[in-house]
Amino acid sequence: MMTKKTRAISSFLLLATMALSSLAILNTARAQSLKIVAVVNDEIISYYDLESRIRMTIQSSQMQDTPATRQRLAREVLKVMIDESLKRQAGEEKNIQVREKEIDEQISYIEKNNGMTPGSLMKFFQASRIDPETLKSQIRAQIIWNKLIGRTMRRRVNVGEEEIDEQLAVLESKSELIQKRVFEIYLSMDTPDDESQVKEEIERIRNQLAAGANFTEIARNFSQAQTAALGGDKGWVLPSELPDELQQAVANLKAGEVSRPIETLTGMYLLKVTGERRLGGEEKDASIELAQISLPLNQDQGARDTILAQLNGLRDKIDSCDASPAAAKTLEGASSSRTGMVKVSNLAGNIQKVVADLEIGQTSEPVALSKAAMIFTLCRKQEAKSNLPSRRDIREQLTQARLELLARQYLRDLRHSAFIDVRL
Repeated sequence: MMTKKTRAISSFLLLATMALSSLAILNTARAQSLKIVAVVNDEIISYYDLESRIRMTIQSSQMQDTPATRQRLAREVLKVMIDESLKRQAGEEKNIQVREKEIDEQISYIEKNNGMTPGSLMKFFQASRIDPETLKSQIRAQIIWNKLIGRTMRRRVNVGEEEIDEQLAVLESKSELIQKRVFEIYLSMDTPDDESQVKEEIERIRNQLAAGANFTEIARNFSQAQTAALGGDKGWVLPSELPDELQQAVANLKAGEVSRPIETLTGMYLLKVTGERRLGGEEKDASIELAQISLPLNQDQGARDTILAQLNGLRDKIDSCDASPAAAKTLEGASSSRTGMVKVSNLAGNIQKVVADLEIGQTSEPVALSKAAMIFTLCRKQEAKSNLPSRRDIREQLTQARLELLARQYLRDLRHSAFIDVRL
């Protein structure tokens, strides 16, 4: 039988053992967090850095947080972090600095793009127990890289006035064509040995998107294109403006759809279309003024047909809007008026159809409404606002396309010349 003294000693030993066990677990966790998973030249990436980034990626991209997901993401995320280290190091060699204000502006951009209120992103990070520095480090690398490319390579890109003239002429000739708002995820293949791995990665990303992951956040976290900082947003483009391998895919995509993985000589793409618009502006957004003549309708079909025929007979007497009132007086019970300038989109659907293709002074076929039949003569038309880019926009688009190619080559060179030791 245990004495009081024996029980006290036993309790003390039990508590001491529990304390030592807890300390051992804590020390093991600390050691794990300090473990080095990669060395990039003279910079290390720790297990803690990688875990924080994986947690941020899962939460922001709306993936399922499971051990399998974390394990699957580890190498993909680490690859991106290695590239960011190379970009930061290259920028630091050129003494490129990033102000906190620039990082805050990028955070505000992310919040706006995701429909979040100002300050809510950092609150989300706190609630999810994600170190805010994880996001800031990513943004800092993106800003440094964009500044570096701008400073060192923009002067190597020359866009001439003749090129702009040619591009503008092509676009003006295609004003009836449909532009699409395109987002991209791009993974590069630097060597033939990368092909199988990149194909596996792009397929995993596609599956994550199919399961509900956020495209723009996936692009921001994984895409190796210059558009990554913008969530993959390439803006409004004609399919014909894209590289040959991407044109057909974008042409076939409808708003909300994501393409299959597309292989090119330099890498793999996933594309998403979020909207469509007419390059020359939407016809329904044009404003017009109409002269209209109307006759009351009744329910008798024979009488309705007679009234429609009478209105149709007036069309030959009207060669302008000024002639409409006089023509109306020749038909008993008819009245005439003008609409003033109205948007085509504000007119009833059946009226839009008959006035859509009218020339100035031309009169439409009769339209039967619920209580009246009408004809319309086009008096004035103000075309819809064109979506054609300005000369400045075209210059910037051509410049950015060429900078993209130079940036990819520069990053490939940095990878090949760097000391990279992956220990994952």
